[in-house]
Amino acid sequence: MKKVILYMCMLFMFTGCTKDEKRERTLSENQYYLVAADGEKLLVTLPEEFSSKEQEKEVSVLKAYFQQNATKLLTLYYFKESEEYSADDILKKLKHFSKEYEQLVFFNDGEIVSKTEKKELEAGSMKGYYSEVTYVLDGNESFCAEFYLKKDEYVLNVTLRLDGEDAKHIRIDEIAKDLIQ
Repeated sequence: MKKVILYMCMLFMFTGCTKDEKRERTLSENQYYLVAADGEKLLVTLPEEFSSKEQEKEVSVLKAYFQQNATKLLTLYYFKESEEYSADDILKKLKHFSKEYEQLVFFNDGEIVSKTEKKELEAGSMKGYYSEVTYVLDGNESFCAEFYLKKDEYVLNVTLRLDGEDAKHIRIDEIAKDLIQ
């Protein structure tokens, strides 16, 4: 009887190790270095629900798909601020983010379900803002969000597009924290 219990314990121990190894492998497969034009790198980890078809582990723009669906897109862009483009430019865009969708639904007989305009966001040592909107067109609910995180003069700019049902389980602050661990 003791041998049976010992074998069962060993089996559970080995199975547990296998699960941890599988999780670590999945985690490392979802890690990418975003590279700014000057070579500065930022390690990001895609949330479990997202995957990328990107073969390179170092990219300046990363496109990831929610549950491998090509229309449900998470796009990440990393850059060094310049006179041409900065976090201030993104912030200006975020202030008018929901207005663009209000016009879209107005001209197409839709409705805005919810919106968040320019809310503070923090992940790791990076800080920024986000805006999000959920709207309905032709009976289909959609969710769009944009945010940026900044540290020193480097900016991570992220856009997200999902179906409304998928978005009910997503929070921008959690995605940001998953990305920047």
